[in-house]
Amino acid sequence: MRLKLEHVSAKYGAQMGRRNRLPLNHNETIKLRLEKMNMIDGDYDNGGVYWGGGTDKKMYAAYLWDRDIQVFVRGKNRHEAKAAVITYLPNAKFYR
Repeated sequence: MRLKLEHVSAKYGAQMGRRNRLPLNHNETIKLRLEKMNMIDGDYDNGGVYWGGGTDKKMYAAYLWDRDIQVFVRGKNRHEAKAAVITYLPNAKFYR
């Protein structure tokens, strides 16, 4: 299943970032999907959320839908993004 972000709109503009949704046990072994997020104008995700720009790092989302787990990180590449996710979930594994 591909990454589908909830569309968010606000009365006074876009919300800043999205919240991570982590499992209660941060040390459990869990296998996540990791995808580079499609950005609009380099600052907004395709759900309308503002992430800011001015960096050479891309936005990535690690997720597992059936457990409602989402982690949003920046990285220059997939390897760097995986390392960033592991700071939240030390025993995370990834598809591919």
